[in-house]
Amino acid sequence: MEQLMNEKSLNKVMFNVTKPKRYTNKYPLIYSCGDNKFICHEGIFTSEHWAVLDVIGSCINHCKYSGIGTLNKNYSSSKNIFIKGGECRYTTIDFHTIPTNLHNSSVKDISKGVNYKSLVTLKNISMTSDIINPSHYIGATATLRGPILFCFDSTHLKLCSDGLKKYPAKKIDVLINELSQLKVSLMYNVSYYNPERRKYCYDKFLIENPSSFFRILKTEEVNSKTGTIHTFYYIFFDTILGYLYVQNILSCNSNFIESHFYSMSKESQLIFKQIILTTNINHSNSKSLINTSYEKINARLNLKLYTHNLLKNRIDSALNELIENKFIHSYKEVEKGSIEIIGVNKYNENVYNDISDSTSFDLKGVTF
Repeated sequence: MEQLMNEKSLNKVMFNVTKPKRYTNKYPLIYSCGDNKFICHEGIFTSEHWAVLDVIGSCINHCKYSGIGTLNKNYSSSKNIFIKGGECRYTTIDFHTIPTNLHNSSVKDISKGVNYKSLVTLKNISMTSDIINPSHYIGATATLRGPILFCFDSTHLKLCSDGLKKYPAKKIDVLINELSQLKVSLMYNVSYYNPERRKYCYDKFLIENPSSFFRILKTEEVNSKTGTIHTFYYIFFDTILGYLYVQNILSCNSNFIESHFYSMSKESQLIFKQIILTTNINHSNSKSLINTSYEKINARLNLKLYTHNLLKNRIDSALNELIENKFIHSYKEVEKGSIEIIGVNKYNENVYNDISDSTSFDLKGVTF
């Protein structure tokens, strides 16, 4: 069964930001729930944008560790990851071809490319600019690993996930452009391998000034034989948030989620990512117990549902959909407004060796 990578740290800090039909958002938008504080300075971020981001992150990781893409200190187009689709060759990337353990030497080598000193450098950069100047990763005085440049065509995301196949190419084009325009401030957990301590570490990185996931360049090419127009996206992860996001992806700081997940309702997707996956579990049990409430879910997901009955009906429907698709085991209302959810442990702390050998990441119709 096809699975995609969902970067863990984002689940804890991102909020659902929509664009209401009746009025215009007045930025900055400030959201908080518990210890999480999130500021959106520009743009929107919904379950649809998150799905696109998961596909892009999955592709970067799989291409790197399957040997299709390369990652070098020099920031040149020939030494970054390119994917172009719509050609005649067919390729399947299997989980056999990438590390099956976080302690694989290749994962450690890539992950340790970021360390405490480089995070200090990035922090200093973030105080004045969101874009990382090439002088920091090119030349004799370079202190940072070069950021990823990722290229793919307009059909690629649809081929990578069942949940995105329902979208026309124009819709995906809109989602990618909206992702590039999103600017946020947040506290982001960054994962990297520390060779001295021989373990993976987390450092909290406060992004105070507005930052985006990536910059984008779009080009169009016309097939001379068929007249078909292919749109190619060149995505530069040379922003502060984008650089840290790719670091977490390459450090395998991810959960694995079956692709049919992205065909569910937006409420089901958000509850699963922001409530279920962020809950610490007891590994001695086969199931995880999650105590929450309708109001807490509403606050965390920013659903803007003000009447209790409407809120309850919408969340109940989402939870039942998660049960039907086997993403949670069950739930019940223990007292008025309070919910007890029985989760499935394999989703809360997914690592590579949780994945069976029969699992594959299908990229049919994509040429490398």
